[in-house]
Amino acid sequence: MQVYLSGAACQVRAGLSDLAKGDPVMRERFIRSVPVAVLVALFALALAPPAPAASVVTRQVVPGLTQRTIWDTSQVACYRLPDGVNHNGYIHMELTFQPAWADFDLYLLDEDLNAVSKEMGYMAVFAGREVVDHQVTTVRDTTIGPDGHMVGDPYYVVIVPFNEAARCRVQGYYPQIDLSVSDDTTSSANYYLKGFSKPIAAGTWIALDGPEYGHPYDFTPTSVGPGEVRLEWPADVVARQVTYDPVGAPSPANMESYLYAGPAWETLFADYGDLNWTPPMQEAGAWYGLRDLFLVEDGAAPARPLRALHWVPSVFLVASDETRGGLARPRLGKSTIGFRGVIEYPENLRLAGAPAKVKKGATATIKGTFALNAAWVAAAEVNVQVSVNGVWKTVKTATTDPAGRWSAKVKVTRTASYRAVAAGDPLSGLEREVSVTKRIQVR
Repeated sequence: MQVYLSGAACQVRAGLSDLAKGDPVMRERFIRSVPVAVLVALFALALAPPAPAASVVTRQVVPGLTQRTIWDTSQVACYRLPDGVNHNGYIHMELTFQPAWADFDLYLLDEDLNAVSKEMGYMAVFAGREVVDHQVTTVRDTTIGPDGHMVGDPYYVVIVPFNEAARCRVQGYYPQIDLSVSDDTTSSANYYLKGFSKPIAAGTWIALDGPEYGHPYDFTPTSVGPGEVRLEWPADVVARQVTYDPVGAPSPANMESYLYAGPAWETLFADYGDLNWTPPMQEAGAWYGLRDLFLVEDGAAPARPLRALHWVPSVFLVASDETRGGLARPRLGKSTIGFRGVIEYPENLRLAGAPAKVKKGATATIKGTFALNAAWVAAAEVNVQVSVNGVWKTVKTATTDPAGRWSAKVKVTRTASYRAVAAGDPLSGLEREVSVTKRIQVR
C-alpha cells in the first residue's frame, strides 16, 4: 500500500502518541495501574495452573530458604521494515491483540538496535491495542543502489509477549522518497507513506507466548533476609538442560529479568541492556546467566514478609549470529528461547502441604517445616490457624521433629483458609513467623 500525503498532513501523525521519540535508552518494562474489572480478569488468570511448557520444582535446600526452579520458554517476534527509511517523516505502527487483557511490549528499533519508540506495561493504553510513533529527522544512508532506489536506514518492529499465549498483528506505514521528483530527503513534496503489515494476509494473526503472570513466577517470602533470582539461557526445557556454549555460541539472545513487589508492581530490580546478549560468568564458571539480589525487610519496605513478588523474565532479541550477538542483525520472524530460572527467598515457617478439596467433615493433614537462623528447629510449637469471619483462630498445635518437620490433622467443616504461626527470633528476624495461607475447599 502506498499513500501520498503532503508533509503538512503527515505532521498530524505527531499527535497520535505521547511516546518518547529518539530515546537512546534500550528499554525497560513499565507497570501501569489498571481498572478493577481488568484486575479481576487478570487475577483469574493468575490463579490458573501453569502452562504445559513450564516445569516447576519448589523445595528447601537450605533450612528457611525456599528454592523454586522453573524450566520454561519465552518468545519474541522481530520484523525489519522491507525498505530502508529514506525520507524524513513519521513511522507509525499499531499492534492489535487478543484477548484484550493480554500484555505485550511493542518497540521500534533503529539500525543500532536502540529503541526510538516504545509502548509497554501491564496493560496497553487502549484495550487490545498499542501504538508507537517515531519522527525521522535525518536519513543516514542516502546511497542510490543498483536498482535505482535510495538505500535508506533500517528499522525493526519488535513484539514481546507476556502473560501466557495470545495472538496479535501489527500494521503501519513509513516514509519513502520519490526520486522521480527529487533526492532531497527533507522536502515535503517528494515522498509517500508505504504500508506495512505482519501477517500480510487480512484476518490472520501471529501467535506468541510469554511467561505467565501468577504461578510459578509469583512467590511470597514469609521471613526477612536476602533472596536472589537467576536466569540461564538457552535451555532444552524438555531435557531440563542448559545448552549455553560460551565458546561456540557466546551471545545467543538478549534476555531480561525484572522483579516487582505488591499489587502496584513496585520495581525491585530491572536487569536489561546490551550486556545481556552474553550471559555473564557466575561462580567461577559454574554457570552463566543473570544473577540479581533482593532483600526482604520488615516494615514498609517494598519487599516485606507476606507480600507477593512477581518475577518477569523475557527474551528481547535473538541473535542471527550467536558469535556476535547484538553486533549482528537480530534474527527475524518469531523466535523461541528456552531458559532455566531459579528463585530463592526466605521462608522460615513453610506450609508445604494441604489438600485443595475435602469432603465436609473430613480430616485434612496440614504439614510443613520450621527453621530459624538457617537451621531446623526441633521441639518447637507450631499453631495451625483457620480464618473465621476474618479472625484467625488456632485449631491445632503441632510440635516439630529434629528435622524441623511438623504436621497437624484438622477437621474441615467448611471452606476456609489455613495458616501456621510460630515464635520467631527477634534478634535475627521476626518476633513471630507466619506462613502463607492455603485454602481448603469443602466439596
